[in-house]
Amino acid sequence: MLNLYEKFKLENPEITISKTCFYRLRPPHIILADFANRRTCLCTRHQNMSLKIKALNNLGIRISKNPDVLIKAYDSNKELLKMIEAVEVRSIKFFNWKRVQEGNKMRYKELEENMEKEAFIDKFDRELNDFREHAKRVTNQYNEMRRAYWNATSISLHTMVYSKAGNDTKIQSYVSVSDVLSHNSTAVYTILKKLVNVLKTGNPDLRVIHYLSDSPTSQYRNKTMFQFVSMHEEEFGIPARWSFLESGHGKEPCDGLGASVKRAADNAVKQGKVSIQSASDFLKWAESSMTSGSKVKYFGYTQEEYELSEAVLKERLKPVPVKGTFKIHNIIGSGTNKIYTYIPEIPPIIVKNAGLTYQV
Repeated sequence: MLNLYEKFKLENPEITISKTCFYRLRPPHIILADFANRRTCLCTRHQNMSLKIKALNNLGIRISKNPDVLIKAYDSNKELLKMIEAVEVRSIKFFNWKRVQEGNKMRYKELEENMEKEAFIDKFDRELNDFREHAKRVTNQYNEMRRAYWNATSISLHTMVYSKAGNDTKIQSYVSVSDVLSHNSTAVYTILKKLVNVLKTGNPDLRVIHYLSDSPTSQYRNKTMFQFVSMHEEEFGIPARWSFLESGHGKEPCDGLGASVKRAADNAVKQGKVSIQSASDFLKWAESSMTSGSKVKYFGYTQEEYELSEAVLKERLKPVPVKGTFKIHNIIGSGTNKIYTYIPEIPPIIVKNAGLTYQV
């Protein structure tokens, strides 16, 4: 916005407007720059060119103070050099960032220089030519960064932590990996089919599963998952109950697990150890991390498995709306098409519908 303000003043010298007012009048479709779309740098070369341009403005030469805007406004240096030659001064003072010795360390400091006009013109001409090439490279590099950012492939991670009742010190972390980006009930069902079988294999005495999660209605707290809990024993031979944490209150171990896994994968990519373009690439990296000492267990599911789960749920489940869904924080499966829950605002009653019977 500051660059636009400076350009506006140069192009409209007859209009007086404050910087605050100019910022406030920004149209809503003019979006401020962020990391994904910025195309400028703050290197020494940029800053030194800005300081020289500032010195020229102090001499009365009306040009943009932004070097990137300046080289777009003037295709060649000739016109700029003529304006400098026309200024009736013998020498030109300007500031320059330079590395200087301070004790045992080298530091950058802004130093004042005084140069004969002819020498300054030669120096400015050479440096402006170099700057044009530099700015072109910077723009191309940032464009490539933007393309890489927006064209990046994504995968879906779903984190889970298992803890056995009565043994808080023994936990096991699991992460599901998939190219399927949907985070809905079908994805949860696909993941749990794999997870429950893993838990049953490792825990033959497993008698009940108590799920604890946050409360997004797209994933967990919805009519489809309510009916899934009701048929949990029929599906897996183990009854289940589900508790939903209050929205926006606290973080779960799963949140920390997700952050840790993503950070480890990011570091591996940055260090050039691996290239992750798909879920299969991620699982290969995960296998190597397990051999390095990681105790997190990974498993994946495919688009075909997701679509199969979608077909199964569509055929087997006929979910119906449950009154007070947003107020439900605990449900207990009690046989096919039946769950128990408690909602303080609703009187105790058993409600029967075509697809689901639930007691509140």
